[in-house]
Amino acid sequence: MLGGNERVTQLDPTDFFDNISLFVKEHVNELGEVYIRRIISSLFLALFNFWGCKRKYVKKELGTKTNQDYYSFGMFIRELLENGYDAEIISLYLYRTAADHYIDNPTTIEIQDKWVSKKLSTKKTKVSLNKDSLKRSIEAAMDILDFLKER
Repeated sequence: MLGGNERVTQLDPTDFFDNISLFVKEHVNELGEVYIRRIISSLFLALFNFWGCKRKYVKKELGTKTNQDYYSFGMFIRELLENGYDAEIISLYLYRTAADHYIDNPTTIEIQDKWVSKKLSTKKTKVSLNKDSLKRSIEAAMDILDFLKER
């Protein structure tokens, strides 16, 4: 198993995001809801994995569980909120939640993350998954990635 900088490099989603962006630009009119849902979910999770990897191997802040490599979504979201990425992480969180946990589209999601619900001053919000939300998710993910790469 690789560790340190090698592991961080392996989980850096820059090329993945570039390829997703190119794919979406080339096929935007052909993308159905399954593609939109899976892309949004993968953007969020790729960022989360990269953040966790940097936390463990660069910052030396160990997680929990057997390999000390478990971090919660709440920790990830809170760090981004604390660093001024409110709009980016909240939109990506809401879209990812709708994509992975709800069937209807549009839908009303119940916000489980206490930091997000506090920022939005609500525990429920309506979310639509479409080409516009996909575009916003890609833009938010790229902005978050730039921030994470600097840390």
